[in-house]
Amino acid sequence: MSTQIRAPVVSTTISVVSHQHIAELGESPVYIPEEKALYYIDATEGEYCRVDTTTGVVSRRSVGDLVTVILPYKNEPGQFIVSRRNELFKLDWQTGERTLLATVAPELGGQERFNDGKADPQGRLFIGTVLEDGNGGVVAGGGSLYRLDGNTLTKVAT
Repeated sequence: MSTQIRAPVVSTTISVVSHQHIAELGESPVYIPEEKALYYIDATEGEYCRVDTTTGVVSRRSVGDLVTVILPYKNEPGQFIVSRRNELFKLDWQTGERTLLATVAPELGGQERFNDGKADPQGRLFIGTVLEDGNGGVVAGGGSLYRLDGNTLTKVAT
């Protein structure tokens, strides 16, 4: 079973939509035209964020650990794939409920953790990992690339 993720929307217009929240490390932006909303993560603060681009109001969901991706499900409004350290969840934005989909290298206790991820043209999530060395750094060549197939992570490259 393949997970379908909505393809990104590409725009050539860039403008400030809010000064309400300044992210420590803002990444993974995705714009949902039907909602007039921009979603992104504040990685080091452990927050998934949403900006209403008509009002500039920012709402946040905090999980208290490193986050790296937020990607909308195709044909499921308000539903997202999100990461938290070495776990992937399905997030219902309205309720804040998260359902665990998969965990990478649970035997390493989060030392191998997710970094960046995006959907391919078929809507499959590809997500990379890095391997932390325990001293605040990363192990050179220690990460891998995974594909999410349903609730299973398939390693496609090391």
